[in-house]
Amino acid sequence: MIKRILFYTLAVLFFFAEIEADIIPIDSIQGYGNSSPYEGQVVTTVGVVTATPSDWIRTLQGFFIQDAEAPWHGIYVYTGNLSISLQRGDSVEVTGEVSEYYDKTEINLASAQDLKILKHGARIPKPLLVTALEAGSEAYEGILIQVSNVTVTDDNLGYGEWEISDTTGSVRVDDAAGYSYTPTLNDHILSVIGVLDYSYGNYKIEPRRDEDIIFSPEGTGYAFFENNTVAADDTLNLRLHIQGIVEDTLQNIEIKIPYQFYFPANLTLEGYGFQGATYSISGSGTPSDPFTIIISNATVTRHLEGIVNLSNMGVPSAAGQYIFEIYTSKTDTVKPIPDFPVINVLTVEGSGIAAIYPIIYPLQTNVDAEITITNNFGTLQKVMIIFPQDISWQGDYALYDPGFSNATATFTDTSLYITGALLSTGNSGRIVLRNINFQTTGLKTFRIFTGGSDTLREIQESPRVFVALQDTTVPLYVFHTDTLKEFLKGRTVKIKGVVTGITATRAYLQDSTGGLILYRPPELHEGGYVKLEGQYNDFHGNDQINSPEIIYHFGQSSFDTLLLTTPPGEHEEGLIVRANNLTPQGFTTLIPDTTLTFRDPHGYPFYIFIETGSELAYREIPPDSIDIIGNVSEFDGTYQINPRRLEDIILKGNGTGKISFHPPYLFKDQAENLYVIIKSTYTPVKSMELSFKGATFDTLVLLGSGWRNISAPDSLATDSQNTYMKFVGGISLYEDTIVFINFHPSEDIDSIVFHIKTSKDSAGLTFPVMQDLVLYIATPIAEVQTPGDDGVTSQYSGEVVTVCGVVTAPSRVFSTTRTSFYIQDLTSGVNVFLPSTYIPFELGDLVKVKGTVTEYNGLTEIEPSQSGDMKIIGKGELPEPYILSQGEALREELEGMLVKVKGEVAQNPYTSGAGKAFSVWNGTVPVDIFVYTTAGIDLTSVKSGDILEITGVCGQYDSSPPYTSGYQILPREDSDFQLLGTRIFDEIKLSVSPNVFSPTLGEALEIKVEGPINARYYLKIFDSRGKLIKTLMEGTTSPQIVYWKGENESGRIMPIGSYIVVLDVSKPDGTHVKKHKLVILSKPR
Repeated sequence: MIKRILFYTLAVLFFFAEIEADIIPIDSIQGYGNSSPYEGQVVTTVGVVTATPSDWIRTLQGFFIQDAEAPWHGIYVYTGNLSISLQRGDSVEVTGEVSEYYDKTEINLASAQDLKILKHGARIPKPLLVTALEAGSEAYEGILIQVSNVTVTDDNLGYGEWEISDTTGSVRVDDAAGYSYTPTLNDHILSVIGVLDYSYGNYKIEPRRDEDIIFSPEGTGYAFFENNTVAADDTLNLRLHIQGIVEDTLQNIEIKIPYQFYFPANLTLEGYGFQGATYSISGSGTPSDPFTIIISNATVTRHLEGIVNLSNMGVPSAAGQYIFEIYTSKTDTVKPIPDFPVINVLTVEGSGIAAIYPIIYPLQTNVDAEITITNNFGTLQKVMIIFPQDISWQGDYALYDPGFSNATATFTDTSLYITGALLSTGNSGRIVLRNINFQTTGLKTFRIFTGGSDTLREIQESPRVFVALQDTTVPLYVFHTDTLKEFLKGRTVKIKGVVTGITATRAYLQDSTGGLILYRPPELHEGGYVKLEGQYNDFHGNDQINSPEIIYHFGQSSFDTLLLTTPPGEHEEGLIVRANNLTPQGFTTLIPDTTLTFRDPHGYPFYIFIETGSELAYREIPPDSIDIIGNVSEFDGTYQINPRRLEDIILKGNGTGKISFHPPYLFKDQAENLYVIIKSTYTPVKSMELSFKGATFDTLVLLGSGWRNISAPDSLATDSQNTYMKFVGGISLYEDTIVFINFHPSEDIDSIVFHIKTSKDSAGLTFPVMQDLVLYIATPIAEVQTPGDDGVTSQYSGEVVTVCGVVTAPSRVFSTTRTSFYIQDLTSGVNVFLPSTYIPFELGDLVKVKGTVTEYNGLTEIEPSQSGDMKIIGKGELPEPYILSQGEALREELEGMLVKVKGEVAQNPYTSGAGKAFSVWNGTVPVDIFVYTTAGIDLTSVKSGDILEITGVCGQYDSSPPYTSGYQILPREDSDFQLLGTRIFDEIKLSVSPNVFSPTLGEALEIKVEGPINARYYLKIFDSRGKLIKTLMEGTTSPQIVYWKGENESGRIMPIGSYIVVLDVSKPDGTHVKKHKLVILSKPR
């Protein structure tokens, strides 16, 4: 188990020194067994020194550390000949290789730099009381232990070792420390203390000094402070614990107070060991006569501790270690205990932890930053913040929380200085910097300085932020820059770019600065320009965003493929690249999840990786020159090119050529000429085999100069189902075509697979081209739209069909959470709907869709059962929209098709459901327009009376039978709206169209007025006798297009006859210009 430890581990043992490495606890290294699971590995751990190198005069060359008072939590650190200076009670961080030296688990220190002293004067672990039998077990190896009430049962085992025994058994004692005691047979010893070592097949206790071999309770005991690190000049309470080591009771205890402390003689005795105890105080508090607390009648034992609560102690102003001398006895004169407790006094300058929110900022944008300072030591009275150099700030700030309630601040354009703060230990204060503005991108540091009443010092880790682009996205090059990527690792980031590749578990994104891998991405579309959010991390060196979510689709975009001249590296990771003229090592099978090596003409190795599930898996590659396209990934320092599909392997020898069909799909039950086009860019095709199953044809024609004088294959075999042909020599194909006349697919099939093999040699070995050659057979969409017996719903309602078509309205127009788009073939259009997921099909995608025909509020839809039932098979040309003639309404035959209308906006757009709606007058016929919010179209400038030309797909929403109304045009983007009549002319013109019109047919008269914008326009309709019929413009200040629907002022249609359109323009200079046109209002023939 690995734990990341920050600031301290086991608060009773360590202090605030920051540890950045991955720390492995000592018990995990020991492994709770006879050998370490980390043997042979380099580890980092922390612990408190229980025995130092200088404790030993023979045998041992190292020190012991412990991170808890429990079995398995101690270990020996071997230092060899290194010069290491340590004290018992030092808290240390150790890095080294774990070994089992003759079955003793130890860490080998390679250099002095692998040892870091985190703190002096930490609490030394109390010896664990064990029996002699327990002392001979693996669990206590490296632990500071104590065996009590023992007898010397062998005074010379050789090599300075001797034996002690209790009622449970025996254990060896060694003399590596060179203590003064000479073992004597049958000596009774109250207690033996030492670290448990293992060597030469035996466990043995290693006492560190004379005091570890105890014959008398006088001068024994274990003492420690609950918190032994305090702030200078502070006033606080100290709690001193005193415990027994041996079974005897300690009755007399003396505590000498360092003279530097202010001692108000305010204390209480607590704990069962001090019940009934009394105390007195002697001394004058001088260096030669310090205050001494004399405690009598105590009953302190191993199990009954006493606590001295020292109230309102004044801490010295000077930093350092201050020793409280402790003396104990049972009945006689008190003697000093071996390890005096220590108080570490530190200054508050530089204490505290600072955090900033947010972590990522937009470029050149006014935002607020909140800095929280939490004090972890003493009392902070002053704080200074020094800003990054390229920040713009006007000095607007606010201070929050009680720690800053009485604080004041002064500022410059580069810093903020706070005084009068009162941040005690554990308390926080917040500073909000309003409207800060970063001028450049990158990593920025807010330097934080803290202090008490005087000096300021920078805190251990000042907070850093990253400045991204204005939309808060991170440029992708950042994830390949060491310092920047380390800062962002594990953080949630926003990115944007173009999707360049998609595999089973990954997608690849790139922008103008670099590339990145998306692990377990949402449904994406190659070429899609997207903005995403997810957590950045790396996996075996692979920089990736894990499980990103889509924020926004910008649409479709192109991307560049980087041509490599040398193998890829870190800065190419995530990019789409191309490597030319690579050679495999003989015939090669593309085995998935295996790295294959190809070499370029210079001998450089290029590593190719094929994912499981790829259509490239287990394909064979001939031993010829090839080009490879793919995305770059990394695995433990090896950079690999990951081809996405068959077409990414470009064979230049056998197997050369790229095949395409025209038309790209065929309709079922129809015969049509099929063109199979062979293109070979690098070397001509000299031999070829072609076969397919599931269609017949009348004959074939060879088009192109590459066939030379060949008019037919060298061999041809065909029947009602199968066709096979072969060309052997006599051809040299670069861009040539085979035409199958009256190619007729068999019934009840939805695709035909072609198998084509080529060779660069006239009679050479042919090899399959690197394509899946599938010709799809589709149902005409017009048949899907044709009503059945009820005259309303599709004749195929409830049936599964396969259709092909060009996307005329992409998914993003209608939703960002589910898939809904329109396609159109040569016959009609239809909606495709998949509610379970979002797939961003784009304008111009040529797609094959298999799904069930359904009806939703009158709209015919094809609903696939899964995303795999929709496949992009190429790119197609968008069809020209059907143009509604004047007075023509939307209707069932137009549903799903791209249409265009020109007319006058009847009312301002209004909110309706998932978007906004309005109508336009197509002559006298209203045409409904509905704009989805997700389309992102700006309608703020559209207003009643505008003359617009609008393009979109014809949809339907009619919730009531018989579903014959509710047709509407669904625009897709801003360019689908064209405002007419905005061109300004100095010359005044009046034009009308048509001159003869019939309102009863839905027609209206279009009147176009052109002229200067600063004139006043009066436009009226008169009958042949000069009577005013309708006023259309009255003092209007701009020219425009208006419509007359043949009505008078009361809205009544006028009788047939001649009418005069009169335009009167008052120019700024006071002159008038009059224009008139004769029109005829007619009736239907």
